[in-house]
Amino acid sequence: MDNDIKKEKIPTKKLITIGIVALGLGILSGALIASFWINGVRSVKDIFISKTALENAYYLMQIMCSFVVMVGGIIGVWQYVLAKQAEKNHYHNDRIQKAIDLSEYYKDNILCYIVFIHCVYEESGILDILNEVKSSDMRNFDILELNRNFTKAQNDKISKIVKSPQFLKIIIENADIFSKEPLLDKLPIKDKNNENEAVKLIHDKVMNYFRNDIICETLNNLEYFSLHFNYGLADKITVYQSLHQTYLKMVQMLYYDISINNAPGKQKLYTNVIELFNDWKMMAEKQNLDEVKFSKQNLVKGSKAKTIE
Repeated sequence: MDNDIKKEKIPTKKLITIGIVALGLGILSGALIASFWINGVRSVKDIFISKTALENAYYLMQIMCSFVVMVGGIIGVWQYVLAKQAEKNHYHNDRIQKAIDLSEYYKDNILCYIVFIHCVYEESGILDILNEVKSSDMRNFDILELNRNFTKAQNDKISKIVKSPQFLKIIIENADIFSKEPLLDKLPIKDKNNENEAVKLIHDKVMNYFRNDIICETLNNLEYFSLHFNYGLADKITVYQSLHQTYLKMVQMLYYDISINNAPGKQKLYTNVIELFNDWKMMAEKQNLDEVKFSKQNLVKGSKAKTIE
């Protein structure tokens, strides 16, 4: 429907332009003929004999040429403005379309991993520790901030959970649920003659799978997703309302994994994930504040009691 309307508007503008030019030329042509008639020109021969008629015709032609140039300039500027507006609309629409495409990427390449990570962290107790940190205290996502937000006891507890056999069991069980291929099929068979080595091999295999194939893959996909919005290639407002809640929650859940990789003096990782997190967190806080103000303004209160003095 919108495309049909736009197609109808373009010929109308052209017709208006042609009509204005034709009207102007018609008026000036009529003025030229009237000038010849007033100056006594009754035939073609009189045009070349009457000096006054020729002088007046010359001035009228100058006016006519000036008018044509002026109209041409106006039309040129008009066309330039229309072209710039069309270019802006095209750019605007491209950014919206890119945001919509990225929402599909978000669904297919990020959410699928997040459910897995959430289950592992929830069942192992890591999520309870992460939830003790307020989102307002998550800004820089580095080791210095991590040590301010977590006590030594909390850091030690996370480290102990990650190294425990129970944590491996939780990863394996959830991998069987969420992965296309069971993780156990990729693990080495336990050798009774060399049990310790086999157990260590299983531990390394599971942890490498969880850290590299799940955590790092998710963070890399989040970085790619966020990069488009931070550099203005996609419109962040288009998908904000639909995605910001899950995005904020998952970045909070990955706070420890991001921060532990950002040591002082070294190149910072996942900067676009952090930037978009802080952006959307600020927008969410403002939105919540506006909703609270709106709710208070719409409270209906009765009249206050009057005292008798």
